[in-house]
Amino acid sequence: MPRTAEKLAPARRTRRNEGSARVSSQRFGDREVPADRILEVPEGLVGFPQHRRFARLECRAGSPFEWLLSLEDPELAFAVGDPSRLVRGYEAPRAEAAVALHADVDDVEFLALVAIPKDVRRMTIDLVAPIAIDRRRRVARQLLVSDPRWDAAVPILRRA
Repeated sequence: MPRTAEKLAPARRTRRNEGSARVSSQRFGDREVPADRILEVPEGLVGFPQHRRFARLECRAGSPFEWLLSLEDPELAFAVGDPSRLVRGYEAPRAEAAVALHADVDDVEFLALVAIPKDVRRMTIDLVAPIAIDRRRRVARQLLVSDPRWDAAVPILRRA
């Protein structure tokens, strides 16, 4: 079954330092995460309500993929991506997100959970529950969107 989160060894420590966070995990090693890469998710993510602070980690420069690493449990990380970069024709629910976040529509960006199975050609993205982010305040909320055009497992790589 495809997984969007990986849980490895028991959690190691996370320390805050002037808005940044020092995090140590088996998969990502020891890192200092700057404040502008930390998201507060007051309601948590679906199925993970106790995880409310996440670090955004780049996969590599220019990649459309990132990791959301839980700062409460640094061994828990979600693969995510910008749905507008990964799915042709995707229209983010900006107005809905702005209302949910009490934010200006121009400050809203989106990530969505990515499932990466063993056969990466079958990678999918969840467009039913995108994560809306207020870039200015670095606060996020997972939305549940009922749009018949989108599914919780939209293929990312089209077959030729």
